[in-house]
Amino acid sequence: MATSWNPDLGSIGAFALGRCGVRRPEITVGHLADVAMAANLVNVDWSGDEPQLWQVVLASVPLVQGTTAYTLPANLLLVLDCYLTVTYQGTSTDRIIYPVARSEYASYPNKAEQAPPTVYWADRTEPVVLSLYPTPDGNASYVLHYYGVYRDDDAALSGAAQTTLPYRSLSAFVDALAAKLALTYAPDKFAALEAVAMKSYGRLNAQENENPVLYVTPGLQRYTRM
Repeated sequence: MATSWNPDLGSIGAFALGRCGVRRPEITVGHLADVAMAANLVNVDWSGDEPQLWQVVLASVPLVQGTTAYTLPANLLLVLDCYLTVTYQGTSTDRIIYPVARSEYASYPNKAEQAPPTVYWADRTEPVVLSLYPTPDGNASYVLHYYGVYRDDDAALSGAAQTTLPYRSLSAFVDALAAKLALTYAPDKFAALEAVAMKSYGRLNAQENENPVLYVTPGLQRYTRM
């Protein structure tokens, strides 16, 4: 049984154009250029609703003594979680470090103070700059690991290129692409296609979670006033 279906962007675009009333024999180079633009704009729209699980990647950065700020890759959109691997006298341990907001980071009086980092501020510039506090010292070796949300690869039509989207997202992507193209080729169909796109995207977003087990334990101890 085959489970490898993954259509190229040209096929996806032709199908989306068909929903707008543009049949395959009528498709021109101009249509295909608009498909590529619209597909990239769908990626932009979806990136505003991160994290999508398929965009999350674990990356690592070796820390340098006395270096506070680290510029992360240009295609990184958002830092989710960070932890440090601390190596001291040949023994390595991992520990979580926590995010702080810009205002809290700005309130630290001595940002160059050296000690094991405990918090970070991720400035969402392009590229993202991550600042640690305290600044890494030289008493141990530190490697920062972070889960980051990365941009999807650019949509391209050359060479029958496929998208990098996962199987579960393809229907929602086609619906969103058709709605985006309808603004140009079928304005009278836009409202209907947009409604379909919103419904399928909502269904996709509903399953974009890791479903962790949550345990809630009530405090049953008795409180008395002496």
